[in-house]
Amino acid sequence: MGSTLAARRAGIHAATTEFIAGDNLVVLSPDGGERVKQGRKLSINWLSIGAVGERVRVNLLRDGALVSEIEGNAVNDGSIAWRVPPEIGPGKGYKVQVISVDDFSIKDISDNRFRIKPAK
Repeated sequence: MGSTLAARRAGIHAATTEFIAGDNLVVLSPDGGERVKQGRKLSINWLSIGAVGERVRVNLLRDGALVSEIEGNAVNDGSIAWRVPPEIGPGKGYKVQVISVDDFSIKDISDNRFRIKPAK
């Protein structure tokens, strides 16, 4: 149910799952080009396919390196709202990674980078 809801939120038809084999996670948003200010909420959405598990970890990466664990044990319902804390530095090169808590080999990362802007 959560994967279909996440797909609808991101404007992607649930039939997309027909083209992705096996157990998988797909980050839907942010997926590149977004700009979010420190202190504002960023909607993080993903599609869960197959036996991914009931929980996921959501990480913030910058230029491929782990910056912060956004959520360590989130319900795998396809979305979370994350308020960008002020200690996360402004700039570009950010991506989101979603990982199955049950199987760390099941994961996905934003296809493209997004930017965090200063609060003011």
